[in-house]
Amino acid sequence: MKYSIGLFSTMLCFVVSSQVPSGYYNGTDGLTGIDLKTALNSIIKNHIEFPYTSSSTDVWDILKETDKDPNNPNNVILLYSGWSKNGNQEFNGGNGWNREHVWPKSHGEFDNGDPFEEPAYTDAHNLKPVDSSINTLRGEKDFVEGGDVVLNGNIETSCYSTSSTFEPRDEVKGDIARIILYMDVRYEGDAGEANLVVVDGLTTYPYPQLGDKSTLLQWHEQDPPDAFEKRRNDVIFKWQGNRNPFIDYPEFVNYIYDEDEVIVNPIQFTSVSINPENIEGGSSFTISAN
Repeated sequence: MKYSIGLFSTMLCFVVSSQVPSGYYNGTDGLTGIDLKTALNSIIKNHIEFPYTSSSTDVWDILKETDKDPNNPNNVILLYSGWSKNGNQEFNGGNGWNREHVWPKSHGEFDNGDPFEEPAYTDAHNLKPVDSSINTLRGEKDFVEGGDVVLNGNIETSCYSTSSTFEPRDEVKGDIARIILYMDVRYEGDAGEANLVVVDGLTTYPYPQLGDKSTLLQWHEQDPPDAFEKRRNDVIFKWQGNRNPFIDYPEFVNYIYDEDEVIVNPIQFTSVSINPENIEGGSSFTISAN
């Protein structure tokens, strides 16, 4: 693209791997704190709901696509062990894979009454394929580092657990953090839904809280979104019509949860070049920058 000296402008190139629809996050520019959280809630709430279990399309079917093994499309990747398992072995009398509510359904009581009608209960952003035994062991524990090595059967995993806390493997720590933060933003007590809140420290049933916030923010930083997580976000959007904003724009986490002052939408130029380097008055030139 050519630019005249008198009408100087620049072209910015932003790289976003997920398929974020144009204008999806309109209205969030320049916002921080509760203002940004409220704006994101308005964008991602009222998603399309699917049955938890049915004879037609349900969340089992969605998870088979969201967490499909890229090396074996018939399998799903299990969250905590990282193992690849036949997607058609859903539950299978307890010998297959289960659906983990990453934000425990008991912390917010969205498993009371008829849980199959609760949006939070069937929200695919909060559901992941897991090993049945680890699903039971994790239960409603908060996410904190440390503890004893978790066994899946008689095989050691890269997870750790205590009587009240659970630490997943490093490869999914950021994924879990962004799921919990999504739930905190998505469910604000509207229309009878639970008002979920991520907090520092440990939490107890049945309060709609989950911890530990400081740990989750650290995991978000150390394990940024990868291709698997971004693709998962795209697939869920295809089904539910809403996205996890912290996968699309990880900086939103700092804008909402950082207690220190943040600079919104900082712009940094890299790889700036001008062609030709020596410009004469009245001539055209090209500026390239990331």
